[in-house]
Parts: sequence; C-alpha cells; structure tokens
Amino acid sequence: MSENIVAILGVLTGFGLVVVLPIVAVFANHQRRMAEIARGNTQPDARSMREIELLQAQINDLRTQLHEHIVRTDQPVTPPQVPPQTIEQRLNG
Repeated sequence: MSENIVAILGVLTGFGLVVVLPIVAVFANHQRRMAEIARGNTQPDARSMREIELLQAQINDLRTQLHEHIVRTDQPVTPPQVPPQTIEQRLNG
C-alpha cells in the first residue's frame, strides 16, 4: 500500500514538474506583461522604433506615388463633343 502511495506521489510530482509548472510560468509571465501594459510602463525598444520608422517611410512613399499616379491619369471631365446640326437634320433625324 505505501509503495503505491509513493509511486502515485512520484507520478503526480513528475506530472506537475513537466506540465503544470511551465503552464504556471507562462501564465505568470503573461500577467506581468499585461500589468505593465495597463500601467503604461512599456517602452518600445530600438528595433521596434526602427521598424516603425521604416513602415512610416514606406507609407509616405506609397502615398506620394499614389498622388503622382492620380495626377498623371486624371483627365478633366468635359461634355462629349456633339457636332452641330441644323434644324432640318434634327427634325428629320
């Protein structure tokens, strides 16, 4: 009987170390990061700031290209040119 209890405790301890402990560690880390975000204590690192700057530059380039394309392809809206007709042509169809 006592051998079974020792074996069961060993299995439960092994299971706890292998499965439960990493889950608790991930959860605690997540809670810490969420608390930092809620308090506003997060500072972007240099790599993230550089990536943000590059993305903003790309957006500005695309915006400039779009504006240039619109200006190049924009045609003024003019009414269609209808050849003048005489009254006889209009009445006789």
